[in-house]
Amino acid sequence: MLLTVLALYLIGWSRQPDGVAFMKMYGIMWTACIFMIVRMMNQLCPRIWECVAILAVTVLLLRESLLGYAQALGFRTAGNLTYLCTGTFLNPGPYGGFLAVCCCILVGYAVLGEKGWIRYICLAAALFGLPLIPATMSRAGMLALACGLLCLAASSEKQAEWIRRHWLVLSCIGILLLGTGYLVKKGSADSRMLIARISARTILHEGLTGAGPGHFCGAYAEEQARFFSQKERPERLKQMADCPEYAFNEYLQTGVEAGPLAMVLTIVIILQAIFLLYRRHSFWTYGLVALSVFALFSYPFSQYQFIPLGGLLIGQAEGSAGKRTPILPFIATILLAGAVLGMTPEYRNRMLAEKSWKNNERWYSMEMYDQVAECYDGIVSLMDHNAEFLFQYGVALRNTGNYAKSDSVLHIGIGISSDPMFWNLLGRNKQETGNHEEAEELYHHAFQIAPNRLYPLFLLTRLYYERNDSAMFMETADKALHFRPKVESERTAALCREIESMIMNYTYERKQ
Repeated sequence: MLLTVLALYLIGWSRQPDGVAFMKMYGIMWTACIFMIVRMMNQLCPRIWECVAILAVTVLLLRESLLGYAQALGFRTAGNLTYLCTGTFLNPGPYGGFLAVCCCILVGYAVLGEKGWIRYICLAAALFGLPLIPATMSRAGMLALACGLLCLAASSEKQAEWIRRHWLVLSCIGILLLGTGYLVKKGSADSRMLIARISARTILHEGLTGAGPGHFCGAYAEEQARFFSQKERPERLKQMADCPEYAFNEYLQTGVEAGPLAMVLTIVIILQAIFLLYRRHSFWTYGLVALSVFALFSYPFSQYQFIPLGGLLIGQAEGSAGKRTPILPFIATILLAGAVLGMTPEYRNRMLAEKSWKNNERWYSMEMYDQVAECYDGIVSLMDHNAEFLFQYGVALRNTGNYAKSDSVLHIGIGISSDPMFWNLLGRNKQETGNHEEAEELYHHAFQIAPNRLYPLFLLTRLYYERNDSAMFMETADKALHFRPKVESERTAALCREIESMIMNYTYERKQ
């Protein structure tokens, strides 16, 4: 079934063989390759492999934990400066989930494992990493940890009996904790529910083959624009609208990118793997339970740190210990490994291009757009997977007067990003080249994608002002001045002041 999911992704890649699809497929190919290797090792030398695998998880957890403590104590800089610690991740959410999955695996081995000295190492490593999970403030990570450890407790007859006797109290505690978690970040939780709703609509719209690997954001933006343009939506929904990079649900994101069949097969694969592991009383069960729960509320498989962990956990469920490895899986493993090795040079070149971009990004912050255009031009073919780069390059080309090339770059960005700023900038290009009708359509589309942002209304107001369309100008200006944006800032206040200035100038000109 995993190879079927891989085939569905490959079909999508063949339809849109661009940079973002390549980057997504590189991670998927690695996951499939690790899965096949783990499957073979389980059949060839199960006891040795079990020790190697559990020690590898221990090393991964200790590495992330040590880095997390160093960040929390101020010895290292976190990936996100607004949070205490993020490990090697850019955000604390996936970091908390990674720690939770590893801790569930290691606690599971400490309870069910055979080798005593490894059990003590696993328990010590898990206890070392556990305090960092609450520090990440990751609700999904804490829920994943709770689910994994609860399933582990239920595997013991004594503990299962205790859970059955106190199920009502435990259920009330669980509901209370879930309610508290919702209220602590109510705005974020509501926004994610809308993301799930739009993602489900996107799956229906994109059909059986999906939008293509890595194209979730572009497809999501188009569907959100349709959602808000079809009819008038409640103000509450408009304020919840966001422009996410991920679906915050791996199963829904799989459905958007590879189609509903791939989504269903992914769910079946994970449930089947959990069932097979649980039936064998394997400690890997609880790590996979934690990962499957975490994937409901986050984006683990969009993070490279989860690639070996996901392939390892699913691979542990496949194959019977001691049986001879069939020739077809062996051939499939060789082919997958060859494909990964064949893709690695391009991946490395793209990483080098990322490094070059970061080294030259200072020119963009200094608004030296001629220098930006010159530096970015040499790496654009290797950076078509990076929406931030494409936006900066589009801005630089626009400010150097190269509107046609700016449009082509922005159109690439529109396909891989949910940010309406691509549409706003494209509209500004059209406006400055005299195509006011198309600019108007682009500004309206940007506002439909994110109907809680003031900037598209400001651009429309300025367009009507320059076009001397008095009726539309006054109507849009009034709407913008009475508009309540999702985030009020000095920037939005400055836009309102500029609109007021345009109204005063327009009134003065009319009197003249």
